[in-house]
Amino acid sequence: MRAFEIETWVLRVIDQVARNSHCEDSLVELKSAWPKPAAAARQIAAHANAARGAPILWVIGVDEISGVSGAEATELADWFSSVRSQFNHVYPDLQDLNVWVGDHTVVALLFQTDRAPFLVKNTVFGTPGGGSVEWEVPWREGRKTRTANREDIFRLIGPLVRLPELEWLDCSVSVRVEKRTDGVSNQKWYLYGSVYVVPSGPESLVIPFHRCSVTVTLANGAIIDDWSDFRLSPPYRMHLSRGAGISSSVDSMTVGSSSSEVIISGPGRVKFEASIISEQDLEPASGSVSVVLRMNAVGANASSVIGETLRPTTHDADFKAKWELSRAAT
Repeated sequence: MRAFEIETWVLRVIDQVARNSHCEDSLVELKSAWPKPAAAARQIAAHANAARGAPILWVIGVDEISGVSGAEATELADWFSSVRSQFNHVYPDLQDLNVWVGDHTVVALLFQTDRAPFLVKNTVFGTPGGGSVEWEVPWREGRKTRTANREDIFRLIGPLVRLPELEWLDCSVSVRVEKRTDGVSNQKWYLYGSVYVVPSGPESLVIPFHRCSVTVTLANGAIIDDWSDFRLSPPYRMHLSRGAGISSSVDSMTVGSSSSEVIISGPGRVKFEASIISEQDLEPASGSVSVVLRMNAVGANASSVIGETLRPTTHDADFKAKWELSRAAT
């Protein structure tokens, strides 16, 4: 995952904290301070085992109740070396990133979990009354860490659904001011774009719209992520015929859709669009915006994630601001 995608994820989590919204889940853990290595290793192993292939995010310097306090300076290499020593040979690969949040710096720790199962030392093994169990397979359930049971082990050794490859083709974000009948002005944001999707196996991918999300982060840090009418579709070809007027047809051999999901049987282009009315007066500000798209196929435990930076562009008088990315002809 690229640095700005991690940063966008972190800022989205912190935005949820600011809204007093529960944000710790099966993929996110917040820590107000650096945890002790032995305890951290057990929690990381449990979190990674339960994630089944999806990357997990730990943010140091944030508490779900008290908010952002920042992470104290520490030698990450030494800390993670101590954490790593608690694992039985295989441990989750780590990608770290410092993220500025106001006057504080928090540390994002992104762990890859595709090498599960992960085993950690039983810290009381070898001590009087410590028992004969040397290694443990921890498991995360909700916010609790426990030893994996038989059902959990079956989940761990079961096949993982390989995620498809995604490639940006084009994307645009725009905003304009609209007046309601009562005279109150709102901002309406529009999102359009397309990605090229390459399934990793012969099975068709079914991606429900409600399992997708888009996060747009403005240059001033404002986040737009409540795109309630998000939808995916195949590309369409327009036809003009005498008598029948203008009609359209699906321009894809591998992508189809219904009112609630898109079905992908092979490599192909997938279009997406959404809009949202904001009662907040979000100042678009100058500078670029970042867009992160997440799509979760049926049967996949993790989301396919792709992100890109959009640059400001010229726009007509109807729009207050517009940003675009273009990688291919639309």
